[in-house]
Amino acid sequence: MYPFLVSLRKCQKLGLTLQAKRHCMGILKGICRFEKESKSEFKSWAVDAPGEYFVSTYQEWRKRNADQQDIAEMKRIVKAFCPTKVKFW
Repeated sequence: MYPFLVSLRKCQKLGLTLQAKRHCMGILKGICRFEKESKSEFKSWAVDAPGEYFVSTYQEWRKRNADQQDIAEMKRIVKAFCPTKVKFW
């Protein structure tokens, strides 16, 4: 997970807000996909981990993004592919 956050932060530091938003969406979508589809034995080792990573990734993106349109779009997109996570914000 960490390398993805490094990339997200790099996009944000460079002022690449669109790329940062898309990168965050991709990370969040990947977390949801893992949570729904993974058959890995590791999934049962840390049942709460995907939810925690989801929240921390969103919060990391949100810290450096105050644009209300971006935030609304992020919520709309996440609601479409992972509706159970919308409750986190």
